[in-house]
Amino acid sequence: WTERSCKSVSPGRRPNLAAMTSADQINTRIPDLLADVLAVDPPSGDLDLIEEGYIDSLAVVSLIDAIEGEFGIQLPLDEFGIDDFRTPNRISAYVSANLAGGQAA
Repeated sequence: WTERSCKSVSPGRRPNLAAMTSADQINTRIPDLLADVLAVDPPSGDLDLIEEGYIDSLAVVSLIDAIEGEFGIQLPLDEFGIDDFRTPNRISAYVSANLAGGQAA
């Protein structure tokens, strides 16, 4: 989780991630979003970001906004559960499920 997967991307240019549906690709991008948006670099994908004090509810809102913009999806907030955003792995699974579920904006 400490290495960034998109180092080869020029500053100011993001890859087209709206078409990404691979779980591996999403798993590599979520840590980048955590670092870019929240300045959080968790040491593992299973670390509970909320319990360990890395993020709070306001940070979750910022992260949801960044995920929606990055992946071109609208996350269904009526189905939202804070447990979906506890760990980087859970965030990735939630994004993957919503991409697979046709939630594209």
